[in-house]
Amino acid sequence: MGLEKIDFPPASAEVWVINTGSRLLSSDDAVRNVKKAVALLKEWKADYYYKKIDSTLRGNLGAELEAFIDELDLETLPLCAAFPEMGRNTLGGVQYVNGVRLEETSYASDIASPVTSSKIEDILSEQMRNTTQVKILDASSQDDIKKLALSESGYAFAGAAALAGSLADIWIKDFSRLSPFTPQPGPVMIVSGSRNPVSLEQAHYWKSLGFLYLDSASDREFNEDKDILLTTPEAESASALKKLVSLAARLYLSGKWRNIILNGGETASGFMNEIAINNLELKRSLMPGIALTRSGDSCFVLKPGGYGSLDTITKLADMIRGS
Repeated sequence: MGLEKIDFPPASAEVWVINTGSRLLSSDDAVRNVKKAVALLKEWKADYYYKKIDSTLRGNLGAELEAFIDELDLETLPLCAAFPEMGRNTLGGVQYVNGVRLEETSYASDIASPVTSSKIEDILSEQMRNTTQVKILDASSQDDIKKLALSESGYAFAGAAALAGSLADIWIKDFSRLSPFTPQPGPVMIVSGSRNPVSLEQAHYWKSLGFLYLDSASDREFNEDKDILLTTPEAESASALKKLVSLAARLYLSGKWRNIILNGGETASGFMNEIAINNLELKRSLMPGIALTRSGDSCFVLKPGGYGSLDTITKLADMIRGS
């Protein structure tokens, strides 16, 4: 759920996930949003708290963790940025992506939030007064993650999605309340606003297979109810992303597409704002790091931009189309 319109806890939920939308905000605004989210969870009497971070360390990492620590009055916050199933490992406090130091990957030249170092403590120190409050945990396999979840004590943690998943197995005793959900048959719309090289290759692969592919800079009208991938021009900009999500929203609101794959976090956030959906119900994981969610009769797949193999988007489309 987004932070803007929340004033009550969703009924009968085992887990509440609040999107602070803070990666591209100023540090002051990011701190304000994190504190508001934690305050809401405290008001709802949450038992456990998890500050999700980007496994490539983008955004206001130090400022947000400091706000999280302050709001919960923590002495120490365990932090595990590793997500081994997505190729993100932490060794000696240094972050690697597919065996390459983070600062030597495409994330170092991310237009919106470039990463300046591979050393987690260095990144934290840019926005934190006291980095010793953060206990940086190494992990390079899923077994490492599971061991950390079992060995670290406390009610508050921070990290990538991998540790959250292992902690959920410990914190949540009864998963029977999770109702099954199967996407309805019908065409799939992929909205790909991420300009990460991985995303670009996946989009081009989709096009090479002969599927419909539409650049948001095009003036072409599209009314067919077939699978389609929408993307932005090669040059990334806020205006290009805005145009993309506006086009995607118009097609979605036509009622022809109810199975949507959103490729990239900013794409997902922008699209949801455009179609005025503030709450999503998490149903299950389709692949590591990729969530199937629903709202009403629509399903939304949330995929990180810089993740997956060449055919990941194509496989996801097959999964939710039911073919």
